Amino acid sequence: MPLLGRGPALRGRAFPRPSSKWIICEQSARIRRFDSPPPRSAASRTVRQWRSLRSLIWGLALNSAIVRGVREVLYVALGGSLGAVSRYGISEWARRRLGDALPWGTLFVNVVGSLLLGLLLGLALREVGTRGHRAAFGTGFLGAFTTFSTFSNETVLMYQQGKLTGAVLNVVLNLVAGIGAAIAGLWLASKVPIR
Repeated sequence: MPLLGRGPALRGRAFPRPSSKWIICEQSARIRRFDSPPPRSAASRTVRQWRSLRSLIWGLALNSAIVRGVREVLYVALGGSLGAVSRYGISEWARRRLGDALPWGTLFVNVVGSLLLGLLLGLALREVGTRGHRAAFGTGFLGAFTTFSTFSNETVLMYQQGKLTGAVLNVVLNLVAGIGAAIAGLWLASKVPIR
C-alpha cells in the first residue's frame, strides 16, 4: 500500500485523478488503491464497529413500539387459541352430560370468564402483572373463552323453538350470574396480598 505521508507532507504532491483506482483515506491521510484490501487493524475495527451498530439496531428494534405491538398481538393470538379450544371442550362436555334443556356450557364459560376477568381487572387496577400478561389472558384467552354472541343466538333459537321459559331463564342466569361473578372477581382481587 503506497504511503505518501501525513499532513503538510501531502502538500504539493499531485493527487491521482478521480477516475483512477486510488482513494484518499481521510482518517489516516493515506492514499491507496481502493481495490486493495484494507489494513488488518482497520478491518478488525470495521468489524467491531459493525457489530456494535448491529447490536444497537437490534436493541432498538426489539424494544420499539412496533415490536412490542407485534408481541402483544402474538400473546393475544396464543391466548385466544387456547380460550377458544377450552370453550369448545367445555361446551361439548356440558351438552353431553347435562343435555340440551339450557345451553349449560355457554352459561358456565360466561360465568367463569366473568369471574376471571373481574379478578384480572382488579389486579390490573392494583398494577399487578404486565401489559403482555393482560393482553394474553384478558383479551386473548378470556375474550375467546367467553361468548356473548353464542349466548344471544342460543337464546333467540330457544325462543323460536317455543321454549320461552328456557329463553328467559337463560337471559336471567347469564346476566345475573355473570355480573355477580365479575363483582366477586373484583372483590377477590382486592383481597390478594401484593408484595
